[in-house]
Amino acid sequence: CCCLRMTHRSALALVALLSCSARAADLTLRSNNGESVPAARGSIADGYDSYPSNSDRRVTVTGRDCVLTWRFFDVEDSEGCEYDYLELTSATGASLGKWCGGTLPGPQMVSGDGFTVRLYADAGVEGAGFDLDYECSEAVTPVPVPPTPVPVYTPGSRLNTFYYADTQFSTQSKHWRREHWNTALKDVSDVILDVSANDWWRSHTSRTTLVHETLHGIDGDLENRGSRPCRGKTGFYLLNNRAACITSPRRFDKDDVRKYIPQSLRFFRYSLYLEEINRGGDPLLVHEEWTAYIVDAITSYELYTEGLLVEQGNLRNLKSGYESEARVVDHGFGAVEFLIYSYAVGLAAEDYEPSYLTSAAGEQFLELMAVLTERTFTSYCNLKSILELRNKPYSVNNFFTGYEKVRTGRDARPFREFGRKHYGTAWFDDLMNCRADATPVPPTPAPVPGVENLNLKDDDGRTVTTATS
Repeated sequence: CCCLRMTHRSALALVALLSCSARAADLTLRSNNGESVPAARGSIADGYDSYPSNSDRRVTVTGRDCVLTWRFFDVEDSEGCEYDYLELTSATGASLGKWCGGTLPGPQMVSGDGFTVRLYADAGVEGAGFDLDYECSEAVTPVPVPPTPVPVYTPGSRLNTFYYADTQFSTQSKHWRREHWNTALKDVSDVILDVSANDWWRSHTSRTTLVHETLHGIDGDLENRGSRPCRGKTGFYLLNNRAACITSPRRFDKDDVRKYIPQSLRFFRYSLYLEEINRGGDPLLVHEEWTAYIVDAITSYELYTEGLLVEQGNLRNLKSGYESEARVVDHGFGAVEFLIYSYAVGLAAEDYEPSYLTSAAGEQFLELMAVLTERTFTSYCNLKSILELRNKPYSVNNFFTGYEKVRTGRDARPFREFGRKHYGTAWFDDLMNCRADATPVPPTPAPVPGVENLNLKDDDGRTVTTATS
């Protein structure tokens, strides 16, 4: 069981070597490093000639109230056992002693449910090793301790949000009948201050437009009104009475972002929002538009699933707010369009201000992007599944063809790589390819009760009488 090599250390180990043949069951650190052994008695040995340098080896014995008797001991000596040493610790991890040199330690009594022997060696001189016997009152089978679960990071889960709901909107508004509102529209209307006084509530009749503009009003309130919780930062209302404040990058502006957007990905809204409005402004203005178009897409989906869409051409009515299916689909792609423009802000930050992305402010910027990315892809995929189910292959403003450019096109590769780099390939690709868990596709919605024979108006203001069935 032991190999004899006659060196200058062999004489120190002679007693242990003579008993080697009788100790075939010995547990050696050479072959059992890190093992935990329940046993009432046994032996632990390492060396007999020399133990390996540059090593840190240990064995744990689980037995109750043990006595250790040393048969042989030779570990490189140093002051304070600085270089090589043998250490004995209890089952609780408390150190019971540390030894080095050639003096045989005295018997050791270890109370509790076991002990660990650790032999540490640096890169220098080695000793011959050690040999000890142990005897415990009884063996203890360790109870497996389940590993501490490692929290799984979900992109967006570290975004700092806070409760925000300044005032409650009266449901008795003369301008709108709340029973025809979708969930997202009810949400934002309950938050905006003095909503009945806002011009867009009097002039706009499309619910996607209303929810879009109302969200902008809330974001403005976060930054400028009352207690100004987002003073000096950009405010984002995220529905369900949650909001976030994000610090903007400082070393580039919105105009610097345009060069990161290739011509093939400059969709319908590019000219207005990237070239005309707020030139030289805060780059996070792009993200504010992105957030608004995401709520548009959520509203579009809810108009289907909550039975609020009337298929009667491009029709509108002030009190009921019906819009065409084509308009709904168009707003569904708007969120995808602004994902590209907002990711261009991230690409600009990597070039102009890389320290921003590694700062606490940049972490919150990326976490917001993750939340908005998930909502963009989920709302798009939900709308896509409904259109496919209803055999409505709309190509309005690139709903299908434009999305394929984003999903597979060469020009969109830097944007996809940005998402994979910061959020993980599996997470990003599953969402982008509609493989993530999305809201189940509901059946075709039933007609809205009480909307028969409504006086609807087309885009030219002409009254159209129709009936739903």
